Amino acid sequence: MRKILNYFLLILSLQKISSTLDLILRIRFPDGSVKKVAVHSSDKITDLVQKIGCSNINGVSKSPKDQNIPKDDEICKLNLKQGEFLYANVSSDKEKMKHAVKEKKLSRKVEKWVPFPNLCRPPAPTGPCKTIAEIEAKSRQTYKLIPQKSGKFNKVSVDANSFDTFLKIWQESNYKQHQCALLFGKVNDCTLKVEAVYTFPPSKVISESYDVSNVMNPEMIEKLEKVAGLLEMKMIGCCMSHFSRKHFLSGRDIATASYLQLQQMKKDAEIGQFFTTVTISIDKVTKELVSTAYGVSDQSVQMYFDGIFCPPNEQKEGEIIDTTEPVLDAGKITSKPETISFVVNVPIVSHQTFYRSYFSSSNEQTDLVGIKNCLFPKNKIGKNSTFLKRISDFQLLVYLSTLFNDVDEDFEELCRCIVKNDHQHPIVEKFKTKLHL
Repeated sequence: MRKILNYFLLILSLQKISSTLDLILRIRFPDGSVKKVAVHSSDKITDLVQKIGCSNINGVSKSPKDQNIPKDDEICKLNLKQGEFLYANVSSDKEKMKHAVKEKKLSRKVEKWVPFPNLCRPPAPTGPCKTIAEIEAKSRQTYKLIPQKSGKFNKVSVDANSFDTFLKIWQESNYKQHQCALLFGKVNDCTLKVEAVYTFPPSKVISESYDVSNVMNPEMIEKLEKVAGLLEMKMIGCCMSHFSRKHFLSGRDIATASYLQLQQMKKDAEIGQFFTTVTISIDKVTKELVSTAYGVSDQSVQMYFDGIFCPPNEQKEGEIIDTTEPVLDAGKITSKPETISFVVNVPIVSHQTFYRSYFSSSNEQTDLVGIKNCLFPKNKIGKNSTFLKRISDFQLLVYLSTLFNDVDEDFEELCRCIVKNDHQHPIVEKFKTKLHL
């Protein structure tokens, strides 16, 4: 009888406890900590918040992304299970700071981006090398130059007429002031199709080394890419002029091309690898022009990224490239390796593009004279072409984007008409009237 009586007393005590404390809920805070809270089924959310015992809590929710549960809602109506999680939403600046610090720590764990991970150097050993792996890591601190046979693209297609402005500015200096231009176009089936060329204003200082300050100007590059994007083009290369020489690319060519390709890869690691270097050389005696196309090796881009190359403006026009530390070139340790180790040969073919190359950026100092000569020529050949064809001059479009204080809706619509070759659109006539001053 005593055992039966004790059993019934135990049942009654459990019922009494369950009637007072129905649920144990787990409250998760933004910093990841958890607190268990016992509640009655008849309690409201307001009661739960009070029992949590933190003054900075402004509510709880079923999910971190959900809104707070209304404070007047009864817990029994929420269909919560024993041990279920609710999420505390806090308004304390300290909690926000904890969250920010935690996110900052996580962001530090993200691996540093490198253009070609398979070509980058391993971390240098900090102490004496005791293992084979440490010895190999130390030996790999010295770059071993590995020639590259082929690149991402199979050939480069250009329209010789696109280089008219480039050649005109070069010719005006009697071929003494060498030029560096940027190439814009598209990538089609592993072929780089050059549609437009942008030639910078000639330098006032006559030198056989082209000026690299313009191509390394981020603001200028951003402006050019903005206009090119409206014309559905990307920067896909650079072009340099030089006298006939035995070597393919100079140290300055390699460093400049590596820098430009690296900037493109930072924007799109895959598409940025489609980058070419076109050279136009002239024979000093016969004045014959020859154009060739190349790519720079993946290793040269990685070495520029690692700071192994001296900057382009410190490089010379010879067949060697200056490095900031010794490299292993054909079994020899040197700080002046030959550029041939970084060159990838690419076939060059021709095509006809819609874009013209008449307007010279040197005309920017002559107000609207250059624009009128380009858009409203007096010769018969110029008059026979349509206005849309005449304004489809990349060099001119870049200047117009500056003239009209950046790109506006009308300019964007004009670019769409150029892409579609739409002569009938009203915006074409609008620009014709606006520019016929």
